[in-house]
Amino acid sequence: MTLVQHYRRFVEVPPSGLPALRVLLAFPTILFLVGVVLVGLQLSGTSSGAYYGAVHAGTDPALIEGQPESIRSDEWAVGIPWTIAQVQQGLPDRTATFPGGMDAEIPFALPHRQWSVAFEPQSWGFLVGDVGFGTAWKWWLPGLTLIAAAYVFLVTLVPRRPGVSAIIAVGFFLSPFFQWWYQTSTMLPVVWGAVCLAALQWGVRAQSKRSRWLWAIPVGCLTAVMAFTIYAPFIIPVVIVVLFFGIGVVIQTLRDGIGIGALASRLAPVLVGGVAGAATTAVWLSTKTSTVDGFLGTVYPGGR
Repeated sequence: MTLVQHYRRFVEVPPSGLPALRVLLAFPTILFLVGVVLVGLQLSGTSSGAYYGAVHAGTDPALIEGQPESIRSDEWAVGIPWTIAQVQQGLPDRTATFPGGMDAEIPFALPHRQWSVAFEPQSWGFLVGDVGFGTAWKWWLPGLTLIAAAYVFLVTLVPRRPGVSAIIAVGFFLSPFFQWWYQTSTMLPVVWGAVCLAALQWGVRAQSKRSRWLWAIPVGCLTAVMAFTIYAPFIIPVVIVVLFFGIGVVIQTLRDGIGIGALASRLAPVLVGGVAGAATTAVWLSTKTSTVDGFLGTVYPGGR
């Protein structure tokens, strides 16, 4: 059997018109292995090396390529120092770095050991490793997950073109918007959006009820993960895209002759997952009322 024949057999599409599981998971598996190497070597794109010139002369020995971007001060001058202090304090739910103490989750999403960290995957690296490991984990998890989510959505639409889907997904990640504002709060809402779009397609096209309900798990978890990032300016646009895409899916499915009852049954897993994620967020916010009130009472960003 030639290489071309092997490839055609690999991308063979089931009767549902959706990609086979091997195609759906192939590129995310590669991304996972890449992430294992990058995080294991504690490599990241942090600009915290901007501090090196303030205390040393010469070239930063930890710098592999490029140079620290001083304009990314939210990352290296705010996020990194707060995170280091949090690790030194043992990852409490209330940091003592700020006089009088401050909630560790809102607004800086610092790593901690409360139950809600289950929905803050970018912080898991700090629970099992040092600052270098945690920083690399926090750097690569949103980016690689974004590529994987974009690929899953694209290959759902064009199941015979996994290579093209992978290339477009990588290009999407490398777009100026994400690279200029490289933050978890920027990427995780888009991860949620791409997964929701894929889940909607699987909901109306998958022949197996089990396949449809399996999508409720990532949708539910990522709904909470997205909401826990807090930053509404990055969340709202993605929610709008998913909403209108969902409306389009409903209209097209009804035009294809599927009844309202059958359509509701097919989309129920996505809705259940979203409601479960929203309920988890509501529970979390109910434990943060004083923090949220104080946050919203500020001129920036609350007063905006």
